[in-house]
Amino acid sequence: MVVGAGWPPVLLVVPIAVLLLLVASVTKLRTASRKIDAIFAEELTTPATPETGIENVETAAA
Repeated sequence: MVVGAGWPPVLLVVPIAVLLLLVASVTKLRTASRKIDAIFAEELTTPATPETGIENVETAAA
């Protein structure tokens, strides 16, 4: 039995598996990117205080 483009069904498993892994990887990458964006957005919205960050770069360099 020959299925797609003259390939036997057993050999079609490899390209299908590669495609599924690619889709899963892209999905995980997008999820990680959203989490990183949320962390940076939170950091940018919180004001810098002496306890959490540097307010004046000139005094920190001295």
